[in-house]
Amino acid sequence: PRFREACDAALALRDHSSVRVRRAVTDLLPRLAQYQPEAFSRIYLGGATQHLLETAKKPGKSRDDEALRDAAYAAIGRLALAVQHRLRPALPELVAVVRDHCLDAPLTREERPLHGVHAAWPFYRRQ
Repeated sequence: PRFREACDAALALRDHSSVRVRRAVTDLLPRLAQYQPEAFSRIYLGGATQHLLETAKKPGKSRDDEALRDAAYAAIGRLALAVQHRLRPALPELVAVVRDHCLDAPLTREERPLHGVHAAWPFYRRQ
């Protein structure tokens, strides 16, 4: 009975000044979608998807901002699992944002393919 109130309150707080509140909203949206996928998709999916995409696109100015952006990517995945095929209209934009993030994100030495000197480096560091 209070599902709509919870969704309205969550979306009203999406632009709150506190990073912790914005993070809570980001984590809550997929849970609400999982609770009532049909109703959430019909009424709130557009706003929730737009919010998560905007959060995922924002560059991280601080560690908290980066954590919020990472939480947005995880929330997009959980939202997709909750609403399934209803997310199809937003799929091109979702894929573009994830692809751009993957192309822009610098890889650590552990994430790069190991070959040549990089493969031998951990061995020489131990000696």
